Amino acid sequence: MKWQHPYFFHLFFAIPVVAFLFFFSEKERKKRLQLFGSKGFREKVKKSIHFQRHWLKIFLVTASCSLLIITLASPQIASKVKVKKKLGSEFYIALDTSLSMLAEDETPNRLLKAKNEILRLLERLEGYKVGLIVFAGTSFVQCPLTMDHGAIRYFLESVDTKTLPVPGSALKKVLENARKSFGEEKGTQKYLVLFTDGEDLEGEDPIPQAREASRQGVTIFCIGFGSPSGSLIPLHEKGVLSGYKKDTNGVTVVTHLDEKLLTEIAQASRGHYFKATAEAAELDDLLEEVARQGKKEITEQSESQYESRFQYPLFAAVLILMVELSISEVKKNVE
Repeated sequence: MKWQHPYFFHLFFAIPVVAFLFFFSEKERKKRLQLFGSKGFREKVKKSIHFQRHWLKIFLVTASCSLLIITLASPQIASKVKVKKKLGSEFYIALDTSLSMLAEDETPNRLLKAKNEILRLLERLEGYKVGLIVFAGTSFVQCPLTMDHGAIRYFLESVDTKTLPVPGSALKKVLENARKSFGEEKGTQKYLVLFTDGEDLEGEDPIPQAREASRQGVTIFCIGFGSPSGSLIPLHEKGVLSGYKKDTNGVTVVTHLDEKLLTEIAQASRGHYFKATAEAAELDDLLEEVARQGKKEITEQSESQYESRFQYPLFAAVLILMVELSISEVKKNVE
């Protein structure tokens, strides 16, 4: 048994005060009788009162007040034990939204191909906590870890290359952000899955962040989109091709899949790099690796569910008050 509002027990300190007031009022009543009543009147009053009943009524009122305090504290008893089963792995999915993801060396382009694969991965991660991070020149947790995969799908639908205001591709920042976004719960296997072409335009080495993630128990899987030989980045206006991205010197930009960097990131965190395929076979390989590493698939945690039982002391308090009210301390037929 436990108490829902135990702080109400402080009211028990008022019980001695109430008892003292009863005692004080009784002494005052006797003093007034001595002052204003004749000896005969005092004897008549004394004979007319059941003093045992008088003190019994005081005791019953005190007991009722005590039960009301217990009612306010609200006793609770364990009704049943609930066993919570929890899959012991957490996944953050990081999606590259830089302009290079518009290259059409994947069908229909790198970004849409990546989004479709994320949707397929979500179907196979049912029961796991999953979060979504988007990144370009900066990174942002679009949806924190949740069992509600519908929320991930909702946010994913609206993601495009305009989601983040800072252009570019900063792999170091997304690794750092993801590492800090995982919870600190021990015994949970943590995975970061990067959906990207691996181009890093910021010039900041992401490998130290990958190693730090590994020290914190985070394994990184990289899925690479695009062609190592390179592709142009189409630009559209109102759904119509308007040209291809050029650099500040007017030279058309060619974007390449950087498999070497993605492999180094994965290996630094004891993860793996997978090349995106038309059939998304890399998802099978990824989940096989997760199954091999994640030996603690399910953890069980039991907790007692408590139900309030304030009705019992309340009923007893009301019953005692009714008994107290029914007791008369005045004797009948007193001459």
